[in-house]
Amino acid sequence: MLTITTQDVLTKSWIELNPDEIKYCIYLIRDKDAVLYIGRSQNPIERLEQHFGNHNYFSGKSNIGWYYRKYRSLAVSWAIDLYTVEECRTRLKDFLLQKGYILDRVDMQISEMVMIEYFHPSLNIHNNPNPSRLPKQYDHPLFQLKPGATDNLY
Repeated sequence: MLTITTQDVLTKSWIELNPDEIKYCIYLIRDKDAVLYIGRSQNPIERLEQHFGNHNYFSGKSNIGWYYRKYRSLAVSWAIDLYTVEECRTRLKDFLLQKGYILDRVDMQISEMVMIEYFHPSLNIHNNPNPSRLPKQYDHPLFQLKPGATDNLY
């Protein structure tokens, strides 16, 4: 796992952040212990740049992009944990087995789906029927806590 910040994504090259060229494909964005968003991409830095509006892509299409723009002064210090598929398998091995997954068949798509199911990130909508409560500094009527939602401490 590699942990970087939003500021790193916006100011450093991928080779500076990942000189060993490890094939990270799952990203988990968090504010301290609160998991905000989980996504997947073959090129996670490019995708994160898209979310944060630093690319030829409108960041308003994603919840995390909207929150980044609205709370930029807080968002620049968000931590972003980058995982390989193997690291996801290792981190969530017991959870995966409990859910009936065959570990060597867990790919990037399943890794993202299971990470979302496990962490209940506040801003993921798909495959996340019970998103966690946003930290108080991000309260917004669009993302009121749904019944049955949990706190998503990392």
